Amino acid sequence: HTHTHTHTRHVVQCMNYTQGYIVGPLCPALCSSSTVPRRDDIRHLSIDRCLAHGNKIVLGMTMLRRPHPGDDTATGGEGFVEEPVVMKAKHFSGEAYRSHLDGPLGGITLKEALELLQDELGQSIKPQRVNESLVTDFLVRHHLAPADLTMSHRLSTAQLHTLWSLAAQEEFAMLLLMAKSEAMPELLGSCGHAYIVRSYPPPRVFNLLQSPHVAWRERVRTALGFIKLDERLATTPYGQLHLCDVQQGNFGIRPERSCRAGRENAIDEHGGGANPPRQALDRRKEQAGRRTCNTQEHTVDAIDVDITFFGLRMKDVMGQPRCDSDAECDFFDCSGWCDKWRRQCVDTRANNNMQAICSKIFIGVPRITGLLWNAPWRVRDKLQAALTECADITSMKDSRETAKEIRNILEEELRTLDAEGS
Repeated sequence: HTHTHTHTRHVVQCMNYTQGYIVGPLCPALCSSSTVPRRDDIRHLSIDRCLAHGNKIVLGMTMLRRPHPGDDTATGGEGFVEEPVVMKAKHFSGEAYRSHLDGPLGGITLKEALELLQDELGQSIKPQRVNESLVTDFLVRHHLAPADLTMSHRLSTAQLHTLWSLAAQEEFAMLLLMAKSEAMPELLGSCGHAYIVRSYPPPRVFNLLQSPHVAWRERVRTALGFIKLDERLATTPYGQLHLCDVQQGNFGIRPERSCRAGRENAIDEHGGGANPPRQALDRRKEQAGRRTCNTQEHTVDAIDVDITFFGLRMKDVMGQPRCDSDAECDFFDCSGWCDKWRRQCVDTRANNNMQAICSKIFIGVPRITGLLWNAPWRVRDKLQAALTECADITSMKDSRETAKEIRNILEEELRTLDAEGS
């Protein structure tokens, strides 16, 4: 966790890049002191701190990039914007991934590499299918120069080492397949075996849960975002995704880039003459901002997906050894069943994502207040009854119906808050 260790990782990674052992589109931005634009809109990457070191290396970074529509300010100088990002790797050393490399490293073509990569992804996370065009797009954009785009091009040893070390990491594979969803952070690129994603911090509202009225609107919007996330995870192109580590710190909120534009558009629609009074303009901005930003749910992402599984992989995980109780078959927040007659864990998950979210996020756990459990009096009884029903894995009621009931309660709350002007 020390600054020295973080600096050492940076130096070693960049030495491997400059000596030609690894490749990656973000290596120049990470390893060069020059601020000449390198790839697309990313100009420079600097490592700030170590966020985690154990089962996975996680480094907090600052990215200097060109501004996007909706950015409020350019904070990085010369019109560029500073944005927090995260660099991750399962192991610090690229050598740790060599056991995943099968067959000769040199001399295979792009076509052969694509086939091997798709097979590697299919074996590691077991989606219902692998999107061939998505894998091709990633390989081309992240590892090959424009002159190397033919299927007969033979990949270098550095390209293959880098490619396989990334494919061997299940979280990277998951982020790659879910790249076009709004369920997980955007994968920006890689340098060697380390991959870089956007940083979506956990909702600040999690720190304001002791009073029923503090940040209630934000709590409602965040809860609606969790319900929407559950819907997205249930309908991926690769089958149902199962979250097995449901805790507050494993979720983040995407920034709302459209809010500022929404406020300005709403002000224009109000009319009021070419030069409305300053006080009236400020009041319209505030009211428009509330309508365009605060009346919709937040976009919640799963930001740590190390133990997130598609259905077939979930069966492998849940089919544990012999058991005497259901609890012995649990895998973190994925509850299991024990077949008492055979004394064997059933390979089917007993609860689902929404039940885990209701239990761990909305209701809360010992010493951690739930997002919705301490609600205002006018809605408390009705909401708590729905949450309790939702979290009960023995309930005969379909959890999707309960989730719909909770969503209706929360949407009605937002309408009430709008009417009250709060």
